[in-house]
Amino acid sequence: MRFFIFTISFFFLGQLFAQDVCYESLIEKSFLVNFEGLFVNNQKSRSHIDIIWKHHESAPDSFQVYLSGQRSFLFITTPDYRLIWIQPENVKRQMATHHLRETIGNSPLHWDDLDLLANGAFFCQDSSTKTKRVFATAFSQTWYSIIVDSLPSPSLLKMRGAKRASRDIIIHSWKEFSGVLLPAILELKGNDYSGSLWVRSAYPIKKNPEGDPLLQKLKGKKRKINPLLFRGSGKERKTPLILQMDNELLY
Repeated sequence: MRFFIFTISFFFLGQLFAQDVCYESLIEKSFLVNFEGLFVNNQKSRSHIDIIWKHHESAPDSFQVYLSGQRSFLFITTPDYRLIWIQPENVKRQMATHHLRETIGNSPLHWDDLDLLANGAFFCQDSSTKTKRVFATAFSQTWYSIIVDSLPSPSLLKMRGAKRASRDIIIHSWKEFSGVLLPAILELKGNDYSGSLWVRSAYPIKKNPEGDPLLQKLKGKKRKINPLLFRGSGKERKTPLILQMDNELLY
């Protein structure tokens, strides 16, 4: 019996890993998105979050996260490794994959949510499948599938994941920012939380961008991340040199 179960499990795992992974980011060019969220979390208390997402074409994506004006995180992600820089403790850590399922502070958002935004790690859809609106995540530790009501600009997303986790996202409006169409106002409803997310500003990343919020916060400071964190990574696709946290990182 055990052998039979093992054989069946091995077969399905083989089918799973035989699929190609499609990396399709919501944004296809270097872009900065500044968005804000307000929630009632699972403890029935209010949670506020500000996030600055920098999407790069040829460098790691970064997220500067601020929680209720007290704590902040710099989360940097590629398909191969992830790093988090925690303030005010000033602690730098390489993040293991299973840590992505953790929530960001007391907000209902998961690090997985940011990782999916940056890397878009979904299995390619089977061309023979009639339903084209179901997306299976490839490496997410929290979410297994995302179902949209329409394409290419859905108004409803249903997310399903581990331990019966579920979330509905209602997109109230889409807006064009410098040629990039983004969901501008979103309403989130989970098992035990609810809230809203909205885009405050979004624009292309240019050399020496004036008014960049992240640049203003780190202006004049020299901060470096320990290169030992990346020992053995050996990846040239998205060079870790950008993680040295010098001012040139911000452009």
